[in-house]
Amino acid sequence: MTYSNVENGEFGVKKEYVSINKETSKPESKEYYHYDQNGNIVEKTISIWNDNTGWENLATYAYQYGNANKVAYVAYTKWDKDNAR
Repeated sequence: MTYSNVENGEFGVKKEYVSINKETSKPESKEYYHYDQNGNIVEKTISIWNDNTGWENLATYAYQYGNANKVAYVAYTKWDKDNAR
């Protein structure tokens, strides 16, 4: 089961999708998207649920656009939860 939340603002649209386990009703994963006013994706973050600490980020994609509104650069960041402090 997936729940969604969409927020429109002056800086674009923010969307969040949370997947819930049908049997336990516990959250499992979350995907967050931020789109600019032109509808271009600016950021995507993927998280998983940890019963002890809450949401833990796994990875983030950050997008930059160049000429003709085409993707010019994508930065990928992956968290290493074993080395997080």
